[in-house]
Amino acid sequence: MEPQVLIVGAGPVGLSTALFLKLRDVEVRIVEAKEAPHTTSRALGVNPRTLALFESTGVTEAILKEALVMRALHLHYQGRPVTRVALEPRRLGQKYPMVVLPQARTEALLTDALEQLGVSVERGKALEALEQDASGVTARFADGSEARAAVLFGADG
Repeated sequence: MEPQVLIVGAGPVGLSTALFLKLRDVEVRIVEAKEAPHTTSRALGVNPRTLALFESTGVTEAILKEALVMRALHLHYQGRPVTRVALEPRRLGQKYPMVVLPQARTEALLTDALEQLGVSVERGKALEALEQDASGVTARFADGSEARAAVLFGADG
């Protein structure tokens, strides 16, 4: 079956998009050029708004089980303290705190949530070219395969 949306890129944006669409009964396919998930992180923080957005997916609960809560941000200039910013959710007008969780773990939790919905990331699928017509997009991958969808969502950086 042809997906409604083909998502290229399985980082936080691609995974989140796939999850939100699938929860709204949109058929998705998600592909990633890299053969394996990242094991290192390019980001450490998950902000309160992101946690609020993920609440209905179950991912917020999973993140909060693993993450460290940021209570304050200390800013320094040339080795000297400049200021301290309290990060209490109430003071920020948020339900959730700012938390620290390596991006690789956040991606793994999003991937797990997608797999529970029957969507698996197809790895080793590098987008090489695409063609758009009136009814959708045909994507060509480096391995010689093709995919067709009504919409292609680029989340590959």
